Amino acid sequence: MVERAGASLLVHGTDWNRLDITDVQARRLLTERKPTSYREGEPRPEHYLDYFHAGLVVSPDARRVAEDGWVWHPVGVTRTWSLQDWTERNVWESEDGPSQRSLTQHDYFWDAPMCWLSETELAVWGIGDDDDWMTPGVRVFDAETGRQLREFGGPMGHLAFDGYLFSFSTAFGTAVWDPISGEQLVAAPELQLLAYHPADQGFLRRDDDGAFALAKLVGRG
Repeated sequence: MVERAGASLLVHGTDWNRLDITDVQARRLLTERKPTSYREGEPRPEHYLDYFHAGLVVSPDARRVAEDGWVWHPVGVTRTWSLQDWTERNVWESEDGPSQRSLTQHDYFWDAPMCWLSETELAVWGIGDDDDWMTPGVRVFDAETGRQLREFGGPMGHLAFDGYLFSFSTAFGTAVWDPISGEQLVAAPELQLLAYHPADQGFLRRDDDGAFALAKLVGRG
């Protein structure tokens, strides 16, 4: 779900290898277009996308979408495209629009943790090109050009940005990183966080009694 121009927009899967945008308040599909699925022996339709979608992350200014899905055989591919162009200019932007960029490729590895560091910088977990050879770390890309800007080792688990880069999981605890230098600033293996809520600028955690709570961590400096 993303707020854009006063509307609540839901980006969601609707068909085979198909993403759409629905204006929730108006109950209107914004990206209506022809189906692209086909059967064996039939010609492949224009705009067919041989890509299996995964988790989506939207930039802070709601202008771009990123995901880390896969193509057969399988190869994980991190890709990004313009949400603005998709809603305003080209309903096929998510398939093969000119704003689309492919950032990474990993054999047998996809749905990697990701987060936006700014309106254009995307952090993607994992250094390496194959599932068997991935090492903990983050690669940072310019989502508009597709160019890698930097990389650094260390982060494990989910990723979130709130002034600093946070990595967290129930297995490895929580760590805080400088997103420019890659220096680890804080290590808290006992702090087990479940998810980050950007609107509330807080992390979901579970108390010892099993109740859920929102943890406010100082990250903006």
